[in-house]
Amino acid sequence: MFNPYALAPSFGCRCNAPNTIQGGSGNEVTCGTYTWYTFTHTAEAAASDLARRMMKERLLQLKRESQTLCPQGNKACVVPGSASYECVDTRTELESCGGCLHGEYQATSNVTLGTDCSTLPGVALGAITCSNSQCEAFACKKGYELASGLCVPIA
Repeated sequence: MFNPYALAPSFGCRCNAPNTIQGGSGNEVTCGTYTWYTFTHTAEAAASDLARRMMKERLLQLKRESQTLCPQGNKACVVPGSASYECVDTRTELESCGGCLHGEYQATSNVTLGTDCSTLPGVALGAITCSNSQCEAFACKKGYELASGLCVPIA
């Protein structure tokens, strides 16, 4: 229940059982200062309010999730030896191909560690790239042969 104060821009409040103050049960009341007003709502109204609150919370969660550290298509990768990160396109980055080489910044689960394509054995100097998150060699050192985009030892 609430009561508008006469000399202040505020209200007094109190709790009471429904329909115990004048104006409840459909009795007409003239609105004015010093008159208590009772508000009640049905269970259905409370349920719809709960649904609105839940929807609002879902929208806030989606907004938080959309506020990422890096532009779309990039991942926030840990910079070793520091508390910072760098934005990396792991679909094409030679030294973090397929994922962050040292882990994702602030990630807690489902992290795919990347591969440093430049360190794969048997690959000729400068003869490898990262394409679609996969290391892809196009020339091998002596004693290795190209097989499905990787250099494998000749048997």
